[in-house]
Parts: sequence; C-alpha cells; structure tokens
Amino acid sequence: MKSLNPLNTIDPMVWFLGDEDVKERLAKVSRIVSQTKNKKVIQQIFYETLEPIQDRLPWPFKVLFYSGRLSPKLLAKELDFGFRLFAGRFIAGNDIPSIAKGINAYHKMGSTGSAANIDVLGDAVLSEKEAEEYVAYYMHVFQELPRYLLPGVDVSASIKISAAFSQISPTRPEYSADVICERFDPFFAYMHKRGSHIYLDALEKDYREIQLLVFKRFYRKYGDTAANVLQSYFIDSADIQEELIREKADVGAELLNRLVMGAYHLFEQLTAELRNWQTPVHLKKENTVRNFCELWLRGIAGGLSMISGTNNARLLVFALRNGAKEIQLIFGMGEPYAEVLNHYHVPNRFYRPILLTKSYAQGIGYLLRRVEDITGIESYLRMLYYHRNEELNMFEKGIKDFVQHGGLQ
Repeated sequence: MKSLNPLNTIDPMVWFLGDEDVKERLAKVSRIVSQTKNKKVIQQIFYETLEPIQDRLPWPFKVLFYSGRLSPKLLAKELDFGFRLFAGRFIAGNDIPSIAKGINAYHKMGSTGSAANIDVLGDAVLSEKEAEEYVAYYMHVFQELPRYLLPGVDVSASIKISAAFSQISPTRPEYSADVICERFDPFFAYMHKRGSHIYLDALEKDYREIQLLVFKRFYRKYGDTAANVLQSYFIDSADIQEELIREKADVGAELLNRLVMGAYHLFEQLTAELRNWQTPVHLKKENTVRNFCELWLRGIAGGLSMISGTNNARLLVFALRNGAKEIQLIFGMGEPYAEVLNHYHVPNRFYRPILLTKSYAQGIGYLLRRVEDITGIESYLRMLYYHRNEELNMFEKGIKDFVQHGGLQ
C-alpha cells in the first residue's frame, strides 16, 4: 500500500487527504495566491491561515514559514512557484509548444498511444470581449498545434457554451443558442474539414436546454463533428438521452455521447436548496453509478456511440465490455489506467485542460474540483491512492479478460 503520511511526502495531493481542516486552509491560500499580486496580502493570509496548523503540514512549509518572515516578496515568489508546479499536474499548459509537447509524450505511450481532448478552462465570462477571446482562442490553438504535433496525433476539443456568451440566459434559450452558434460556427466548420470532433461539455442544470439546442443545430449541420456530453448524476438524464437517440435516427450520422458522472454535485444541491426546488441530482453515489450503467446500456441499444468519461475503474471495465467506442481519462488523474490500456492496445484519450492566459487564476476552480475528486470521502481516485495495487490489479485483470475474449478486434 502507498505511504500516505502527509508529513513525509512532497506529493501535494496527499496533503489534502485525511484532514478536512488542512484541505480547506490550503485551498483558501491557493485561491489567494492565484488571484492577487499584493505580496503583503499574500503574507498575511498565509500566516493567518496556516500558522495555527503548521505542526500538521509537511516539511516544505517549514521553509516557507522561515522565508516568509524574511521577505513578503520571497514568500510570494515561492508560493507562486509551488502553485504553478501543483497546477501543472492537472493543467496541460498555456502556450502552444508546451501543450503540444505533453500531447506528443502521451502519444508515444504503448503501441496505440493516447489521443487528446483539449478544453480551454473557463465556465463563464463577464464581458463580450472575454467571450469573443474564448472562442477565438480555440481556432488559434487548433490552427497552430499541427506545426508542433507528431504525425498521426488525434486531437479533439471540448467547449463550454456558457463561456461563449456573457449574457447567456435560461429564460432566453433560443436567442442564447443563436448567438453561441454564430460565434462557434467557424470553428465547427474548421474542425469538420479536419475530420475532428467537438464535445459540448457538461454544464449546470440552468444551461442544459441551451446546450441541447446548440448541439442539435451543429449535429444537423456538421454531423459527428458535434459530440454530446451527458451527466449521470442528473435524475432526468434518461429523458435527454432519448432525445439524442431520436436525433440520431432522424439525422443518421454517428452520434458521440460521452457519459460522465457529473462535476457540480454540491453546487446543484445548494442551488436547488436556495431556490426551494427539488434537487435535480442523485444524492447517493450508488444511484449515480446505477444511472450511469442504465444510460450506457440504453445508449448502446439506441445506436449512440458511447464514450466513457469516468474515473471509476469498475465502470471503465463495464463500459469496454458493453461496446465503448473510446475511453477518456483526465490528465493528472488517469495515467495509471492509461498505462494498462496502452499495454493491451485499448484506445484512450486524455482530457487536457489548458489556459487562455498566463495567470492560473482562470483555472483555480478546476484545480479545486480536482482536489475534491481525489480527496472526497467517496472518491474512486481516493481508493486508488489508498489501495493502488489492489485497484490497478483489479482493473488490469478486467482489461486483460476483455481483450482475451475478443474485445476491440
């Protein structure tokens, strides 16, 4: 079993395990460091937040406590450096050469290699200028990447429609869809010509109607260039999937449907509570898992090309045994699974989030979600940390059995 004593390791993820108070305090400091350049404010927050628990922090913080007394500037510089190292574990870059370098490295893994799915981080924008920059950056990235990529590298995109229009509104779904489609149409046309896919990434409940409208328009115009993402933690996901199945029957083109567990569970619960609405998500993880399996089997039966986007090793094996077109993994989290998949020549693709700017403030929300993914009490990746050998042995046994019985021939 992997050692998990946080005082004896420099793996930042382990620091967040086992002590909820430490996790919350480190998250608070991370937010401040990423969003302000005021060195005295950083120094003040650092000591106010972490000094009361310094005996529960790993040894690198002893250096920070010492240097911070000497100079706020030195402390801010060291924290920024450490934060960027931590962010680099989950964010795949913020310039074209570094993004391409990481993709090329994973492409060389095994005989099949790992494909890539690029997502520019940012769930929302405050102005139309930001929205236009968000959309334009996708075109820039995908036009420039081929200059740096190895031959044969397969790269798709994930987009969030909520970042393409600062005035997106669930009360004006048709108008919101009009604006978003107009802005993203050149990118879809470009990717269609390349033969690549664009996933309309998962969003909170308020924007799901708009997301479905945008997907249908692009799917009817560009076929399988448009790909959908469905969250199994929503109670009504089966209704949306039935619409997708009908859409597939009408249009005829392949319809890619990436099935994920869901990324905004607590947000959806709290929002429903504040509005005095019925909670739209399953409250128990086992119900989300059950819904995942039911949605998967119904999607396959309905003619959808199902793609797994979960970190649950058992669900990954389930997906492969039940007709998965592809396995998608999260950069910084799915590498142990990718090694097994590549060894057995099972196609996989890494979801690789990137930044629009040099500042990591844009990605802090994503980073903290990844922390929760790994350290949450019900997290499957927490299980991988605590029982790495057992989990990977189980996963490899399932993949080996799948391949030996003729899978993915």
